[in-house]
Amino acid sequence: MVCEPLARLGANVTGIDFVKKNIETAKHHAKISKLDITYINQDLLSIKLNRQFDIILMLEVIEHLNNWKSVVNKILRHLKPNGKIIFSTINRTFHSRIFAIFFAEEVLKWIPKKTHNYAKLVRPKELISFLEKNNMKVLDTTGLIFNPILREWFLNKKMTRINYFCTAQKI
Repeated sequence: MVCEPLARLGANVTGIDFVKKNIETAKHHAKISKLDITYINQDLLSIKLNRQFDIILMLEVIEHLNNWKSVVNKILRHLKPNGKIIFSTINRTFHSRIFAIFFAEEVLKWIPKKTHNYAKLVRPKELISFLEKNNMKVLDTTGLIFNPILREWFLNKKMTRINYFCTAQKI
């Protein structure tokens, strides 16, 4: 999770996960690290929060949801005016089917098999269109590329064929 690095930078952080064990582990680690992070065990579809946020991160989330539009619509209600939301997800392309699903899950076994369902992947134009229809201004879409030779990740504005980030601001 990104909660701890953000808290170390001085951010007031709330982390949400539907898996109770993940939240328990995160709470324990934050306590050991002496970090003040609020962790909530809730499903995003039934989320109940009584506050709004300046920034919301939905990193590697929407590609796992049965109805990402419904969840994102609920989440956007918790974004302050002029607040920003940042997504990272996997594009629904032939390249992602080969590299993000087949190679990552079947060949390299970086992640468990069947972690991703190709039909649930979200194309940038689908996400951008949805955000724009929901009072959001898309500020940036940038690809995330893994270089297997250097074993490093790189950002690239033009290469969104597999992984990408999308940043939008509430207007």
